[in-house]
Order: sequence, then structure tokens, then C-alpha cells
Amino acid sequence: DYSNQVGVATVLSSTNNIGELPVSIYPNPVEDKLFISIPEGVVGKLQGKIIALGTVKLLREFSVDNHSKLVEQNVADLPSGIYLLQITDGDKNGFAKFVKR
Repeated sequence: DYSNQVGVATVLSSTNNIGELPVSIYPNPVEDKLFISIPEGVVGKLQGKIIALGTVKLLREFSVDNHSKLVEQNVADLPSGIYLLQITDGDKNGFAKFVKR
């Protein structure tokens, strides 16, 4: 069954949001501060994760206040590489790939 591999390949090759929860990030590539934009229609407490691609190692978890529409994450301490941001409300997920310089 190759369906899981196709899904992963789609996420890894995309610079846009993947998933049911719309999220956008900037700047990309990033050096120190990553901004995560949460659309107006998304309500409730969100959880975020930053995962290092290639190792699939969870590097950071954080909570997003339900009133925040723009979230700042300091990623200056992360080594250069490619990362996956996951935002979830518990039911729906959104993913975005970013490059850390």
C-alpha cells in the first residue's frame, strides 16, 4: 500500500499549507522569528509542533491562545535545515514546511 508514502511526499514537496486547518507562515526561509498566521474562522485552543524533516524528531511543542491570529515562534536556536510545522485543534490538522537558515 503506497497511499501513506504519497501523502508524505506531498507534504514534503509543498511550501503551502497541507491539511484541513488553514495556516500560513512567513518568512520562508526564516532566520530567527517565524510568524504563523491563523485565519479568523479558526477558534479554540490550538497546539503546535515543529518537527525536523529527515529525522522526524519533535523539536518543539507550543500552545496557541484562541484569540491569537498571528503567532511568533523564535526558531533562532534551531539548526539550519528543513522543518515541518503542525498546527492542530485536536480534530483537524494543518501543516506547512519551512526552511531555517
